[in-house]
Amino acid sequence: MASCEDVTIPVDGNGLVIYFRVRGKGFFFNGQTGFFADGITEYAEQAFEALAKPGRERKKIFQSLKVRYGAECESLLQNIELLQSGNHPDLAPESRQERFYSRMRPRAISVYLSQGCNLACSYCFNQGGSLGEKPSFMSADTARLTLDFITGIVKSGAHESMSVFLFGGEPLLNPQAVYLLSRGLHDLNHDGLETRVRLILSTNGTIYNQEIFDIFTECPEDSRVAVSLDAFKETHDRNRPFADKTKGSSYDLVTGNLKRMAKNNIPCSVSCMVPYPYDFVGAAKALHRLPVETLEIKQLNHYILGKRTLPEVFRKNFESWHERYLDYTDYYVEYMSEKSPVKHLDRLNLPGSYASRLAKKNGPGVTLACRIGDASLAVDAAGRLLPCDAFLGCPEFYLGDVKNGFNAAKYTEFENWILSRGQHRIDNEHCRTCFAKRLCGGGCYAEMYNNTGSLQTPNPDACGYIRETVKINLYFISQMRKLQPEIFSNMPGKAIA
Repeated sequence: MASCEDVTIPVDGNGLVIYFRVRGKGFFFNGQTGFFADGITEYAEQAFEALAKPGRERKKIFQSLKVRYGAECESLLQNIELLQSGNHPDLAPESRQERFYSRMRPRAISVYLSQGCNLACSYCFNQGGSLGEKPSFMSADTARLTLDFITGIVKSGAHESMSVFLFGGEPLLNPQAVYLLSRGLHDLNHDGLETRVRLILSTNGTIYNQEIFDIFTECPEDSRVAVSLDAFKETHDRNRPFADKTKGSSYDLVTGNLKRMAKNNIPCSVSCMVPYPYDFVGAAKALHRLPVETLEIKQLNHYILGKRTLPEVFRKNFESWHERYLDYTDYYVEYMSEKSPVKHLDRLNLPGSYASRLAKKNGPGVTLACRIGDASLAVDAAGRLLPCDAFLGCPEFYLGDVKNGFNAAKYTEFENWILSRGQHRIDNEHCRTCFAKRLCGGGCYAEMYNNTGSLQTPNPDACGYIRETVKINLYFISQMRKLQPEIFSNMPGKAIA
């Protein structure tokens, strides 16, 4: 039998198809087809383990397995040999994506109502929404035009649902625009249309606006106020202070407002960034003491738009992150046995997210990995359309505006650019032979463009982090499937292979 040591063993010559262990449990993952198996037989484990042995010893083990386990094992070994030689049909090159699938009918839109903020967070990726420039706010007229633009897509019936994210800076610094969009988008859900609008207001939680929040109580299943809170008071106040230093603790104000939201039955969730030393479990336990039913925990990766530097993704402290992320994974699987557990979106949305990227080899939303410019879009405070919010402040990527709609020529130019140069998982050897390619796609296009002025391959440190994240996340899916089958059966993406 295999030892309990956690390893990753390439089944093919490059590592596109792997056998790996996480905390002593063995898994098989085909990064080309997306096939994932967690019920590894004893003879399969021995065969995969043998791949790490010298050639002569490996052949001896294979022969012994054939004799002991017969035809079924022999079929497995033949497949392994085909993978190793590069002749397996699973290794055939993927088809190039030639066009956007949604084609100017996005199903996820981020609207920047305020490019300014009352906090001065140390890790804000867009520098308070202003990108270091003078703060700006969406006018009421532009908000109405934005509503008309979104309404046109909703009424087209192109999608079953459409997600709209109200962002900043701090959007509640611009209450008129927030009210106009929130009221108008919720009214669409009252009109009995085929397309449902899912609305999320992202706020730092320092501003309480009952008139706006009351709108969100009308369709709690389709709307949410997402509040940023970094679990521990000391950490939160250090990383998320007020821009006006005389105002005291932002943590106290946010937690007070969360209690008011709970008292008034406002559908809300908490979004928490966890910095080094990555105490995910401690953060989760602290947040569970607050009156929230839904939260999301993310590790803090420093990246700021416009700074032309990629983050050092765990070049230092990688082992600390790895162990604590695993601890958090095991903790949440066990925690789900408690009565009325808090829903962690970063955990519960994983099967659906992975299944959507692995289900179809060349289907919509798979090849590019992210939905940039196709199924997703961003609207800045001036009403300009951008491929995604990570391209804020990049005039070369303006695709039109909410008044006139898409500029077809600019849209086609961007489509041709991203499809001809951005399909790293197909074109680039570094990505093409990586088992994580279908779940990564080659990294964030905006980060790479911001750093180099072109679409380059990912930072090697980021690649190592992504590969480990994929393995741990697959381990989580397996653990939920085995240890929490009733909960897993109701999770999106439960049919992941």
